[in-house]
Amino acid sequence: MLDFDYTNCLRGVAILLIMIGHIAGTMGIRWFTPFGGIGVALFLFLSGYGCNESYKYKGLSGFWWKKAKRVLLPYATVITLVFVYKQKWNWNSYLLSIIGLRTSFWFIAFMMKWYIVFWVTMKFQTWHRMLIMFLCSFLMLTLLSKIESEQAFSFCWMRSVPRRFYA
Repeated sequence: MLDFDYTNCLRGVAILLIMIGHIAGTMGIRWFTPFGGIGVALFLFLSGYGCNESYKYKGLSGFWWKKAKRVLLPYATVITLVFVYKQKWNWNSYLLSIIGLRTSFWFIAFMMKWYIVFWVTMKFQTWHRMLIMFLCSFLMLTLLSKIESEQAFSFCWMRSVPRRFYA
């Protein structure tokens, strides 16, 4: 049902919802506020779905290379440009931003946490991954900041056993 073209269209919808939520928020229009959260949840759902589908066909081969190329490289480029533009070059702040430990781009750091959880569960605990992912969701719900905790369960939706393990 969710082929590549359809999920790309849904990603576009998610991006539009997030943009509407942000733009309306800066204009003081509060009734569009939920759009941002819905867009983020949709984007996280699609990311989890994409990781799962990719794993079914390719396993973990190239997982981190793909994430570095599609997520981390553009993110590092933006962070570098922001630091250069602000002319407040501090290596500690820059490195903490790049690795996502102290950044104003919370979504990238949140996605990296989920990518790590996904990779570890698929590498070492394939059969119990739903339980582990739900436990990680609960930990994120209770330990992370408000904006991240609201999305704690959005990535964690997948079937417990990948299709390639079915008899």
